[in-house]
Amino acid sequence: MIVGTTNITAFTGETIRIRLTVYAEDGSLEDLTGVVARFAMRKNGATTNVIEKACTVDGSDLVVNLSSSETATSGNYSYEFRIRLDGETDSLIIGNLTLNRSLLIEI
Repeated sequence: MIVGTTNITAFTGETIRIRLTVYAEDGSLEDLTGVVARFAMRKNGATTNVIEKACTVDGSDLVVNLSSSETATSGNYSYEFRIRLDGETDSLIIGNLTLNRSLLIEI
């Protein structure tokens, strides 16, 4: 599997869905049958995760939903998708998530 980096910018209080399509090294879609997938996020410079949760597997995609309460605090965060398949553990993507303070509190 190919490991990559993607940076995301969003606003505080938003509901965010992150969908990661997983490709094999030959460019074909990876079969994720039997995969255990997790997502973690921590504030840059911190040593503990503020979010760690299971991902949904949808075909060749990993999906994680972040609720408005999980995106309530502005700042710069690091995130990672990690999977376990056939006894092997791989980090698929590691990136930065920037949550900018929204001008609107509620709509």
